[in-house]
Amino acid sequence: MVAGLMGVLMVILVGVSTTSINRNREAERRTVATRLAQEGAEWLRAERDRVGWLQLYSKLGSVQKEWCIDKFQDQLDDLSTGSCSSVKDKGGTKIPGDFTRTLISGLDASGEFYRVVFRVDWGSNQQTPVELETSIYKKDD
Repeated sequence: MVAGLMGVLMVILVGVSTTSINRNREAERRTVATRLAQEGAEWLRAERDRVGWLQLYSKLGSVQKEWCIDKFQDQLDDLSTGSCSSVKDKGGTKIPGDFTRTLISGLDASGEFYRVVFRVDWGSNQQTPVELETSIYKKDD
C-alpha cells in the first residue's frame, strides 16, 4: 500500500515538473519573441528615417502584404514577400530554436501612416505566434 502510494506520488511530481519546465520554456520564447517583434518595429522606423517616407512607400506599397525578415541585418531593399524561411543566422545571439519573423504592412486610408504587425513564429505546435501591432508614421522628407 505504501509502495503504491509512493508510486502515485512520484507520477504526480514528475507530471508537475514536466508542466513547469514546459511553461518556463514557453515563457522564455514568448519573451524573446516580443523582443524580436519590438526590434522589428525599431528597425522599420530606422529604415524610414534612413531612406525617407517616399522610398518606404515605394517598397511597401499601399495594399496589405506580408514581408519576410530573414536576417538581422536586412535593409528595406532586402525584404521579400512570400513564405518565410526559418532564421538560422541569429547575429551571434543566444536565441532558442528557429523562428520566422514576418512584417505585415498596410497603408492607412489617410496615407499618413502604415499599420504594421510584426509576427514571430517558432514554427512548432508548442506556442502560438507573438504579434506586435504598431504604426509607422510619415515623416517629412
